[in-house]
Amino acid sequence: MTDTEKRELDKKLAVHFLGIKKIYYDEEWDTDKINPMYIPSGKPWRTHRIDAKIIPYFTFSFDACIKWIVPKLDYFCLQKEEYGDKGFYADVSIGEQYAEYYQGETLALAFCLAVEKLIGKEE
Repeated sequence: MTDTEKRELDKKLAVHFLGIKKIYYDEEWDTDKINPMYIPSGKPWRTHRIDAKIIPYFTFSFDACIKWIVPKLDYFCLQKEEYGDKGFYADVSIGEQYAEYYQGETLALAFCLAVEKLIGKEE
């Protein structure tokens, strides 16, 4: 999975788990659009741009997952499997909805991909 694909996954998780309705890009310094931003107050970009925050790097940082995503889950389980180079496993659930993901490159990525599967089941 490329870094761009990981950031797209970060955006998807932010919209679903943080309830972010609008994603912005600062055209002045983020011309490649790799740092999606949001305004916590939900106010317009044109008047509250100074309050903008970059969407957390969930796929790169398990700390961000713990802070933002885990509180919304009813259950999660993570473990390191003993097969190949990509040996992280994640299992997550909300209510009756359940998803798992095997062979993530990192613990954070396996967790995010399991949550992405869970989002797909809820929709």
